[in-house]
Amino acid sequence: MKIIAFFFTFCFLTNLIYSQIPNTSTLWLKADSGVVQLNNLVSDWNDVTGNKFKAYQTNNLNRPTFISNSINGKPGIRFGTSLYMLCSNVFPVNSDYTLTVVIKSLNTSNSNIVGGNNRTLWMAGSNHAQVIHNGDFTNQLVSSKDIGIDPSIITVQYYSATQIGIIRVNGVFIDSSFCPRNNDSTIYLSTYTSAGGNNFIGDINEVILYDKVINKRDLDETENYLFKKYNILKPISPSLPDPNILLFPKSKQFFCRDSNDSCLVPVKGKIINTGFDSVYLGIYKNGNLISKISNKIIYENNKSVYLFLPKIHSELSEYKFVLGIKSKLQDSIIFISDSIVCGDFYIISGQSNTIFGGNNYSNEFCRTFGKNYSLKKSDTLWSVANGSGSGGGPDIGAWGMRLSQLILEKYKIPICIINGGVGGTTIEQNQRNDLNPLDPTNIYNSINYRVEKSGLRKFVKAIFWYQGESNSSTGYYLGMKALYQDWQVDYSSLKKIYIMQIHHGCSSDGSAVREVQRTIKDSLPNIEVLSPHGVPFHDGCHYALAGYIILADRIFGVVERDFYNSIDTVSISSPNIKKAFYTTDSHNEIKLIFSPQRNGLYLQADTLNQSIKDYFYFGLEKSYGNVESVIASEDTIILKLKTPSNAQLLSYTPDQFYNNTQITFEGPYIKNKKGIGSLTFNLFPIVDKNTTDIQYNVLIQKLRLSSK
Repeated sequence: MKIIAFFFTFCFLTNLIYSQIPNTSTLWLKADSGVVQLNNLVSDWNDVTGNKFKAYQTNNLNRPTFISNSINGKPGIRFGTSLYMLCSNVFPVNSDYTLTVVIKSLNTSNSNIVGGNNRTLWMAGSNHAQVIHNGDFTNQLVSSKDIGIDPSIITVQYYSATQIGIIRVNGVFIDSSFCPRNNDSTIYLSTYTSAGGNNFIGDINEVILYDKVINKRDLDETENYLFKKYNILKPISPSLPDPNILLFPKSKQFFCRDSNDSCLVPVKGKIINTGFDSVYLGIYKNGNLISKISNKIIYENNKSVYLFLPKIHSELSEYKFVLGIKSKLQDSIIFISDSIVCGDFYIISGQSNTIFGGNNYSNEFCRTFGKNYSLKKSDTLWSVANGSGSGGGPDIGAWGMRLSQLILEKYKIPICIINGGVGGTTIEQNQRNDLNPLDPTNIYNSINYRVEKSGLRKFVKAIFWYQGESNSSTGYYLGMKALYQDWQVDYSSLKKIYIMQIHHGCSSDGSAVREVQRTIKDSLPNIEVLSPHGVPFHDGCHYALAGYIILADRIFGVVERDFYNSIDTVSISSPNIKKAFYTTDSHNEIKLIFSPQRNGLYLQADTLNQSIKDYFYFGLEKSYGNVESVIASEDTIILKLKTPSNAQLLSYTPDQFYNNTQITFEGPYIKNKKGIGSLTFNLFPIVDKNTTDIQYNVLIQKLRLSSK
């Protein structure tokens, strides 16, 4: 009796172990439990964990057969031609997962085991386990091991963040490879798509699915349970490559070019286990293998470190890197990253006019990193940029996208832009959090964190700043100066800062804010102030897409001059007032001199029955109506006055509206020969004709100091 009691106790404990492993699965089908069948034809195969999930087949002609004595005398479900089952739609989407199956093939040329509408674990007409996601047959995860018709445990582990899958057969690592993320939640047994073709010929005994990559202990526990249950011998295998990769490019990653129009892409890692004799790196350009580097593995203290420093060129080409490891018995791919490019990097920051969109242009050579104004540290994926939204996601704004398009199409250089613009924000909200500058919980830090994680901190060419509508002039200079100083510290490679003078509209103190923007370059170097004035399709605060396109075209002119050696440099900068003085002793004429020279200034035609002569304002009180006519000639504007004036200050354009209206000012403007509107100016000094340049410069400096 004791022997019998011991035997039943042993069986009970063994079955209990079986029933408890795993305890966090999404789906667990096993042929010795939960099977509903009539005359051995299976209609339902129920999940055994308590979930209400199941596999099922309503058509009697397509039902598989219940086999009571399959592997090691254990039950199995036998599939064959036209025999398959549908299942609850619970396959993890855009997520990690672990899928383990126990099978026995009855055919040396087999097909789908656990499929879906565009995803499958299959044999591809052989007995090599393979995985497809998104119907992408080019980027399959392929096992190098032929399992034949022996009972086998196949495990697939997928890492969504890196898009790398691993295949294990009978507890042994076989291969790993790039495979795009899965977007298909459907599950079918013994078919790919619900049509029921390319069926698995053989027994499926167990299917275990997790919505995560389970840890090594759980994986060992699961596989050991299956080894014991089905009496499958775990083979003696060569030592496995350790997945400790220290440096490897991410898929779609962007690297910055050096002075030789190229960049190094470091690949570094270590191999702890013995048994492999070489590690290699294959480099592909546009799908073609162009180089393969191999290093002999030399172990010291059971560890070997490898380092590759391949170089790629800055061009409209995409590179792929394949890292593998070899022994006499095995050649395994450890890691693959695709769509790597090399080019130039820029930052855009500010408020809504930096990020508003509608631009549906897309190009795989225009990249971004993370999401526009994301506060999450996990939002650090490389992606193709877009400009169709109004913030969030991989959005770089309408004119940011257009600027990228112009550069890469004319100069054949890939572009990366990180855009941190957030609508309706003040300059104070865009300030750096000095206590923790990499904590992405404010606007500046969100950009700074993305730049740090992208690895591009030392390669920022320029920053574009378009903000001011949400501020008054009070404190604006100090806010800009603080931003400027932080940018200089955080982005040491910065060559240029482009500041867009705000348009009329969205700001009741617009003239004063624009004046701070216009003059900030006088005290802070490497700044260029750009004018949006005269750009059409403005709605009073923002632009239609056509307006943002024109804005980008203007910005492109100075960018290609500064960074791409363009020789088209005439009239690409915004005209900026340099000096204003009375030309006569009677003070009945004022001459305005603009820089740069050779602007070819002209006056935009009257708009909405408004004349430009009524938008020059005199004195602190900003009186208007005393200008009889305005004449433009090269770099000079001449104001002929109706009556003599003793005003010492002159302003050009209103704060926001046309005189005596609530209609946003849209011109007429002073423009140059390329149609770029002049920067507006506010309370600019008018001097007598005999004032020397030295005296004038002293006056200007005093005025600047008083306004800060």
